Amino acid sequence: MRRFLGLLLLSALVGCGFHLRSTQGLEILAGNAHVSASNIYSPLTRELENMLVSQGVDLVPASSAEYTIRILTERTHRRPVATSGDISVAEYELMMTVSFQITDASGAVVLPTTTLVTERIYSFDTESFVGSSEEEEMLSEEMRTDIANRLLRRFASSLISQSS
Repeated sequence: MRRFLGLLLLSALVGCGFHLRSTQGLEILAGNAHVSASNIYSPLTRELENMLVSQGVDLVPASSAEYTIRILTERTHRRPVATSGDISVAEYELMMTVSFQITDASGAVVLPTTTLVTERIYSFDTESFVGSSEEEEMLSEEMRTDIANRLLRRFASSLISQSS
């Protein structure tokens, strides 16, 4: 019976057109770009570069880039939000904040400094520290993907409005 209800729910979601947001269908009207960050090896910077390449944007040095995406700040914060009966942490909140700016080849601001924030809450099990650490890492990856997607959507929409 449970499987039937699960299949019914799944078919209802598929039938209504539900899908996760991704960069699919996103058209970035730029031939090339440069990503600048204080830590060029950060997971967010790599995720953003991978998404740009997957959209057909060439990554080039800043001197020859049509557009430069500057990651100004990137912060991840974890704080306890709930405790258990024995006063130990039961849930944590992860928060990622990224500020960025996009300029064109002449240095003109295409998208002024913008801050994106995403957060997730997860249960912390003191009995399974490894499992909780893995869950935190998975959520961090999900948050980076979310921020990179949102940044690219802002970039694409600013280019569309600029060309109009």
